Amino acid sequence: MVKTIFSKILVCVDGSKTADKALKKAIQISDQNKSKIAILHVIDTTLFLNYYGSGFMVEYAPPPLPSGFKSDVKKQIRKELEKKMTKFQNYNLDYSIKIKVGNVADEILKSSKGFDLVVIGSRGMGKLKSALLGSVSSKVVENAKSPVLVVR
Repeated sequence: MVKTIFSKILVCVDGSKTADKALKKAIQISDQNKSKIAILHVIDTTLFLNYYGSGFMVEYAPPPLPSGFKSDVKKQIRKELEKKMTKFQNYNLDYSIKIKVGNVADEILKSSKGFDLVVIGSRGMGKLKSALLGSVSSKVVENAKSPVLVVR
């Protein structure tokens, strides 16, 4: 039996166009390597306030969400991802969907353990915002233990 380069792929999605491209690329790599894919969506609970043009950003924890809200949102996201995956019926995919809640970069890094490849979309943030906050993809690239493919 031929050993595949990537047997387990984590692909991170958020509903953006670049995330859709990352998903497509991960599926192509999976098809070539007969890999398992885990599709990860993180519900971001980290919010930022911008103090009226001062450029000063403050991170704070949001108030608690209403009972059942997270499970309802997770169900809706899972439904949307399953619908999106119907476009790839031609592929013989072995995939799972994971939905986490928290800081996006942190949850991706935690979830990436045990994967041979992480596939993530890049997003064009403004220079100032990117300099102050950093991007999720940058944090993942800098801290992941496995190779990271950033798709534009």
